[in-house]
Amino acid sequence: METLLYLFASSVIAIALLALLINWLHPNTHQGPITIETFKAALLDHDQQQAPGTLCLSTDAQQSLALLGKGPKLAIVRRVGDRVALRVLSITELTTRQAGSGQTKVSIHDFTWPSFQVEGKSAEQLAKWQTKFKEASHA
Repeated sequence: METLLYLFASSVIAIALLALLINWLHPNTHQGPITIETFKAALLDHDQQQAPGTLCLSTDAQQSLALLGKGPKLAIVRRVGDRVALRVLSITELTTRQAGSGQTKVSIHDFTWPSFQVEGKSAEQLAKWQTKFKEASHA
């Protein structure tokens, strides 16, 4: 019984030390919400010359989307650690659905980008864009 208790205690200590080591080697440097400056820098880093319009920020503030120029192309920027990832696509490639409590879940038709949620003015803006470009594509 003492051997099991000793093994359990040493395992707990080893796991705690490993967690501290990982946190020390790779600290979680939360950079705050994605701003228009972050968005513009991501576009320039990926050779996108079009200026972003109004930003629609996700509920966790780690993703943001904006129309490029007058549309229908839009860009999504997602924070990944201390870097950002960019995806440029047509607004018709987005799928939105109500996620409850005033939130809208946004996803892309393929599996390469994680879904995210928007709410409030961001959800309203996204709905306006989708309506505008859906009508334009059917005209």
